[in-house]
Amino acid sequence: ITLSLDNTNYTNKDINIEVYVSDNYFDYLVLPDGNKINNRSYTYTVSSNGEYKFTSYNKNGKESTGSINISNIDKEKPQGTCYGSHANSKSNINIKASDNIGISRYVIDSISYTSSTITLNKEISKVSITIYDKAGNTNTISCNLEDKNIQNNGSSNSSSNSNSNSSSNS
Repeated sequence: ITLSLDNTNYTNKDINIEVYVSDNYFDYLVLPDGNKINNRSYTYTVSSNGEYKFTSYNKNGKESTGSINISNIDKEKPQGTCYGSHANSKSNINIKASDNIGISRYVIDSISYTSSTITLNKEISKVSITIYDKAGNTNTISCNLEDKNIQNNGSSNSSSNSNSNSSSNS
């Protein structure tokens, strides 16, 4: 029995296992789900990680087994939080993200970033960040950014010379 995968990279989609039995006296194949088929070539689709065992029987009753381990399916979305601030025409964003297979990138306004510390050359008070894991699963989080601009309370620093030192010498 020859077993091969149509995808060995991390994926959030189902994977096909290509099965081929080369026994000239082939009779039938038992799939991992217990179904029997009479094809010596078959595509078996799986949606979760695990070991998948195929057993072939020939017309003489000889049994042949092949198994393959799938470990690259990930359908779990990444998790994350963010915080940050804005001042002086810039916004600084810090992202804390985690995932079972790893983070691949962060997207803000259709721009991808690989660092979890991002500086934008504009001031914004709220931002949406889409976190991507290595299998392509996403999670969009929202972040409110603190205003760090020095607030002007209306008083000016220029001292006015309105001293009323009018002494009347009469």
